[in-house]
Amino acid sequence: MLLCDFPFNGNDVKSISHEVKNSKPNFNLPEFKEVSAECIDMIKKMLEKDKNNRLSVIDALKHPWFEGVSKQINEYKNEDELKKKGVANFSD
Repeated sequence: MLLCDFPFNGNDVKSISHEVKNSKPNFNLPEFKEVSAECIDMIKKMLEKDKNNRLSVIDALKHPWFEGVSKQINEYKNEDELKKKGVANFSD
């Protein structure tokens, strides 16, 4: 998302899906040189293969990388309410 490219290699949906499930993204690429350590930390946590250890939407938005907007997030009562607001922002 940050680089307008996939964090995994592949030429089609099937090969990218395989990479997502079986590989780790490479953050040592030159494209990531300008990406902050906090941002890379958040991306790694969002891409965690074990869903029990993966960041939820709320936890991702409370990550230090999003510190500037975390005050706004706290006004939402739960994750479903936040998801509805996010979808509404795309339907205008």
